[in-house]
Amino acid sequence: MGASPARYGVTISKTGVPAVSARCFPPSFDSRYTTIMHDIVYVFLGGGLGASCRWLISRLSARVFGAAFPFGTLIVNYAGCFLIGLTLGLVEREVGGRRLKPLAVVGFLGGLTTFSSYAYETIDLLRRGAFGKALANIALDNLGGLALAALGLVAGLALGTRLSAS
Repeated sequence: MGASPARYGVTISKTGVPAVSARCFPPSFDSRYTTIMHDIVYVFLGGGLGASCRWLISRLSARVFGAAFPFGTLIVNYAGCFLIGLTLGLVEREVGGRRLKPLAVVGFLGGLTTFSSYAYETIDLLRRGAFGKALANIALDNLGGLALAALGLVAGLALGTRLSAS
């Protein structure tokens, strides 16, 4: 029989969020180090999920739209911009608990969004002489990303206000 994850201090809460208990760490750990280690576990879990989603979205978008333009990177960057605004709006309204930021923002969105991929793909378009596509990529990623981050923040603040009031 395999050991249950709870034996090692990792459980899934009723809301579906992983929970890490102090049993993961030696008794000699100071509580502030335990908190830091908890946050590292949340960043790790979120980052792995975000990177996996990025890979899947990039593959699927290349099949759907073709590989001539980096739509996968554009899609994950747009989604990431909106979601970071939404999540930070919720965090600002104190919705989601203190672990939401390391799990969702630093971990998941850090693994999902791909500014380095965007930069490389833009350079690649320029090297291939596709100047119009390179400029479109720059404009779409930057202007669209800023607009979606603002929209996400407005949505997160409004949702946070409703959730914290109820």
